Amino acid sequence: MNAAGGNRRILFVDADTGRTGSTVSLEYLLHGFRSSGYEVFVLTPKSDPAVVSLLAKDAVVIGAGGWKMNSLGLSLHFSNTLSWFSWRGIVVMAKDIVKMFVVLRIVLRTIRETGAALVYANEYVLLQAYVAASLLRIPAVVHVRSPLLRGTFGLRRAIVSRVILLCNRAVIAITRLEAEQFRPGGRDRGKISVIGEFVRVAEAERLSPAGCREEFGLPPGKKVVAMLGGIQRVKGTIDFLHAADRVARQYRDVHFVIAGMAARGETGYYDACMKIAEGLKAEGSLTIMGEITDPLHLIAASDIIVSPSPESHFSRPVIEAWAASKPVIAARTEHMRELIADGVNGLLVDPGDDAALAGCIRRLLESPETGGNLGREGKRKAEDEFDGERNVQTIVGICDGVIPREASGSSQCAGGR
Repeated sequence: MNAAGGNRRILFVDADTGRTGSTVSLEYLLHGFRSSGYEVFVLTPKSDPAVVSLLAKDAVVIGAGGWKMNSLGLSLHFSNTLSWFSWRGIVVMAKDIVKMFVVLRIVLRTIRETGAALVYANEYVLLQAYVAASLLRIPAVVHVRSPLLRGTFGLRRAIVSRVILLCNRAVIAITRLEAEQFRPGGRDRGKISVIGEFVRVAEAERLSPAGCREEFGLPPGKKVVAMLGGIQRVKGTIDFLHAADRVARQYRDVHFVIAGMAARGETGYYDACMKIAEGLKAEGSLTIMGEITDPLHLIAASDIIVSPSPESHFSRPVIEAWAASKPVIAARTEHMRELIADGVNGLLVDPGDDAALAGCIRRLLESPETGGNLGREGKRKAEDEFDGERNVQTIVGICDGVIPREASGSSQCAGGR
């Protein structure tokens, strides 16, 4: 069977329960593959009707929520700082071993039931997805959206990197940095493609800022400074809150917003954030929204978007802000230095420097012209590098080429070794 005229069924495997940045990207992919003539299926632990309905527009949704797992993926994300030699690390590792076999069984069953000719893991932590494809001798593709977990001795990173290259016909890396961490050799180099994330500039342009403010109940007469990352150490929330506290003392016509997941498991960090947040909320200067289904709407309602994460990784809200011609401020991590030209299409501050972050917010509040120039340059970059339709079609083309090669059979793994 081949992509030109045969089995054009693709099974996407989704990692988590919320509508994160990777979920938004997944929605672009589902639409692109369906529009290209594929039968599209998505295996997901999501159960929120609003989120599931967005996936169901372009795919047959197969629920995995009955297993009551917050994620189908393993604890391999770069943000997992637990050592294998700690008690919590041992517990997490034990849970991962159980999850490995449970989810592997789910994926194997789903591949057989759907008759999929290609498996697409939307996150590299879904190791079970591409292992299952390998066991059934069908090709797999993995989307690598963040750095691989380093671990104490780098053992997990080495193992995961090797499994990814062995069991996938193609690896889609969202930046050069994600691609280079594999250090591929020989034939593996040809498997890795760097393809930017997806955003629809036209969709962002159509949104009404005033209407979106009303949608979220934001004050109409104030400047809105937003952070989309929730309350998480990896997102730098406490730096945003410290900066907000500094700015709110000086400006009464500014309102701060935090949207996204709250990692209450990080007890000390969460409590420290909420202590600052309660003071700002009491003054009417802060709104905490939790997870939202329409991040573009919140960005349209905002005047400034901040991405203060001290950990280097791609920040989807930056390109979504650019699509809406909004100025952005970000922490000067390796990923953000690659993405943002400081002073041209955004402003960069040192990670953890909340005083500098507050200074940049003040600068944009006091100079709308500067913010306008940054937003226009950002929009130009979004159009040039992150066009949703163009980038998705590039990935569709890669997958079209993967399916017929597998039809010849006789490979040890989906990697064709």
